[in-house]
Amino acid sequence: MSKKNKVISDYKKIIQIQERIIKAKEKEFKLVEKLFFEYMDREELYAHWYTRYRFIAELLIEKLKMKGATDE
Repeated sequence: MSKKNKVISDYKKIIQIQERIIKAKEKEFKLVEKLFFEYMDREELYAHWYTRYRFIAELLIEKLKMKGATDE
């Protein structure tokens, strides 16, 4: 094998390794993006329920205070 062919084969190996690295990084990015959107959806859902139950709890506390004031 001539020196030129050896250099070309080395370059091909380097390119193959770089392509594998790029594919792995793209796959990793897609997984992170997927997780990010899943957590965003969950955060919105939890924020909705937290707000709802906080509102209900505040109403309940207000009614209990009013009832305590009328019982005295």
